[in-house]
Formats: sequence, C-alpha cells, structure tokens
Amino acid sequence: MSTTFWPLLTERTLGPAKSRLLLFARRDVAELPRQEPGTALVFTVGDRYEVLHERRHLTGREDIVVEAVAVSLVDVRERFVPVDILIPSASAADDFRIRVVFRCQVTDPEAVVRDGLTDISVSLGDYLRRDRRLESLGATSSIDDLNEVRESVTAQVKAYCTVHPPRLSGVEVVFSTVEVSKPTGLVEHASRMRDEQWRQLEQRLRRSFEADDAGWIADLIRSGPEALEALAISRGDITAGQAADRAYQVTEEKQRKLAEVLALLQKDGHLDRLRVDADILVDAFTDSITPRRATAGPELVKVDRERERRGLAGKPARTEDLVLDEDELDDDDIER
Repeated sequence: MSTTFWPLLTERTLGPAKSRLLLFARRDVAELPRQEPGTALVFTVGDRYEVLHERRHLTGREDIVVEAVAVSLVDVRERFVPVDILIPSASAADDFRIRVVFRCQVTDPEAVVRDGLTDISVSLGDYLRRDRRLESLGATSSIDDLNEVRESVTAQVKAYCTVHPPRLSGVEVVFSTVEVSKPTGLVEHASRMRDEQWRQLEQRLRRSFEADDAGWIADLIRSGPEALEALAISRGDITAGQAADRAYQVTEEKQRKLAEVLALLQKDGHLDRLRVDADILVDAFTDSITPRRATAGPELVKVDRERERRGLAGKPARTEDLVLDEDELDDDDIER
C-alpha cells in the first residue's frame, strides 16, 4: 500500500526470496521501495521490526532482506505538520478555523511501522479535540470578535500542549505556532464586498472627472472658436500656423460679405442718404472685424444719438435705421 502521508510513506508485502542451483537465496532489490535521502527502510521479520541503518547499495543477499515478509519506508527528517480544526462560534452558520503547527521528528522508525502511523495529522487533530475548553472558547463570540478569540485560543493551545504534550509512538512532537482565521465563505464574501466598494469608488471618481471635463469644454465652447482653437493647439491637434490660416480665412470672408453689403447700399443709393461719410462707415465696419478699435467721428455720434432718441440703442443696426428723413435734419445739416 502506498500513501502520500507522513511519516510512514510506503508499505509493501514481500514474497519468499528465490534460490538458484542450491545457492544462497537472493531477493531482487527491485521489490524494495526506492530509498530517498532522509528516509529509512524498516523490514518486518517474523514478529519483529528491524530498521536497516546502513546507507549502502543492497545486493538482495542480506539476511534481513531475504527473511523479510514486508518492508516499509519511513521519513526520518524533521517536518512541520499543520493541523486544522474547527471550533463553533455564536453563529450556527460560522465556525472559527484553527491551524496548529507542530514540529515533528521520527525518533523510532520501528515503532512508527509497528503502530502504522501513516498520517500524523489525524492523530494530532484527535489530540487537540480532546481539549474541551478549547472547543468552548468561541461559543459565545461572533466572527467579528476574531481578535479576542485569537488571543484566547493561542493561550489555551500553548497551555494544553505544555501540560498535556502530545505523545505518539516513535515521533517527538513539539508545539510550534497557532493561527485563528475566519471561515472561507466569510473571507470570500468580505473580498467581494471590498472589490465592489473599490469598483463603485472608481466609478464615482471617473464620473466626477467626466462631469468636470464636460463643464470645462462647455465653457470653452461658450468662449468662442478662438478658445477651442487654443485648446486644439495645446493638445497638438492643430498647429499655430493652421489656426492662423483659419483666422485669416474667416477675416477675409467677413470682408467679402461687407464689400457685398456696401455695394448693395451704393447700388440702391442708400449711401448718399446716410448722414455719415461713407469712408467713415467703411472704417467702422472694418474695425469691427479687426483688432484695431475704431474712433467714432461726429457723424457717427449723431447717428448714435438719433438711434437713442428712437429707442433703438443697444439693438443691431439696420440700413433703414441709418437713413434720416429730411424733416429730421437741422439747419446746419441742410446747409452742409
């Protein structure tokens, strides 16, 4: 029978050793388990167990090998063996998980084989469960009281292992550490809750940033095309030269439309009826589409006063608003 437990790793039954031509009997060494470093072969001979202490290659003619009816492989190196047990909490749905680690060393391989100590963790688990006080420590505590329960359990396990140390055949066992953890389901639930909180926080931050960014862009749009072009230049979407070319194109388009308006006014004779010099009017229109600020002459001042008298101040100018009836002209204007 082969197992993966500790310290008894493998057990095999052996048949009679074969003899040839009335010579001494010899066993095929392939019948024996492979002896790894840190292990010992224990042979069952009759009703006794004998360990082969010699570290050498076997020939199969050794008396103990020939006479054995079974052989076992025992791990004799020091090992740290974890043992997990559960103790109840105040909630019927949850238990406290306790992990106690023992430092173990095989001192008598023959005793290990005799008692069939294949899985020492089972024996140590039974040993811990015999401590009734340990099982009652979490009965009045909830999972949220993990820190308090951890302190009580640690103190109790240490005391129990000191007063009643574990005794197993052929193995020296010494208490090493103890851990108290939450149930696996509760840990997974807490992890999901944490991840969801992180996701919602990240989503709120992203939405807040998007709202701020949208408000900033809206302000730029309200500021006009110049602000948007400045943003495009800063982000590298367009160059300063491209922005300048576009500005010149807009200015030229405005000038072209202005020329068309003035040509229409000239064609219909409206320019002759205006109380302002045509050159001054052109300059005023030109200044409105260029950075230079126009200085109003006396003729434009009169037009503004007349618009104010008519209640048109602050409203867009129209061609008919610039035409004054002859009755509205004073004597100086008629003479002029």
